[in-house]
Amino acid sequence: MERSLKDGPNQPSIFAPMRSRTYSLTAALLLAASLLAQSKPATTDPADRRTIDVTIHGAAGDTVYLANYYGNKLFYNDTTVADAKGRAVFSKARGYKAGVYAVVVPGPKYFEVIVN
Repeated sequence: MERSLKDGPNQPSIFAPMRSRTYSLTAALLLAASLLAQSKPATTDPADRRTIDVTIHGAAGDTVYLANYYGNKLFYNDTTVADAKGRAVFSKARGYKAGVYAVVVPGPKYFEVIVN
């Protein structure tokens, strides 16, 4: 008995087993893709998001300010004192929001950093 593609709804199709395997394979691939899309960020340590560490040559022992932009104006956000090597570490328990910040040193001189 030959089966044709035009068999009625009551007749089993020769492609029925293949269709169920195709649906299962498609579902498995979609599940795997969605699980891979849920990867963790590169930095999972919350302490890394709470500090900004800069080294400024010639700023040993100076007060260094971290300022953030609001519109086109700078506002002081944090203050620290550079160590003997000029390293200044800004640290907040809640971290820093993403944006453009300026590190201000005596002079007044500053340079901008981007926090992402």
